Amino acid sequence: QFADTARQRLGPKPETEEKSYIEILGDRSEVVYLEAQRRYHPAEYDGDVVIFRAEHADAMFVRSGHLLGWQGITTGKVEVITLDAHHDNLLAEPAVHVVVAEVRRRIEALNAQVPLALEEV
Repeated sequence: QFADTARQRLGPKPETEEKSYIEILGDRSEVVYLEAQRRYHPAEYDGDVVIFRAEHADAMFVRSGHLLGWQGITTGKVEVITLDAHHDNLLAEPAVHVVVAEVRRRIEALNAQVPLALEEV
């Protein structure tokens, strides 16, 4: 079904082109992604950021830098947690276990900081 949708949106496959519809769609989506990344200028974020970064990244993600574009945007601390994963499988096993454990640890730490008066409300 995905290939049929791609064919409908991309039109007929050029006779001289050796690429599949999926490859053509991938090429076009990469161009659109890079253009969107170039044009996007986010507002300043007043807070800390934790980045789960894939150790194995495609070139289009690497150009965002070590902080994946957060440099100069946040006024807070930026922490990078590098996972032995690719961008597409950060939330798949085994990397997802690290993400879940880290998020859980941080939530528990924040909950421990909540004053008792607030917990009773």
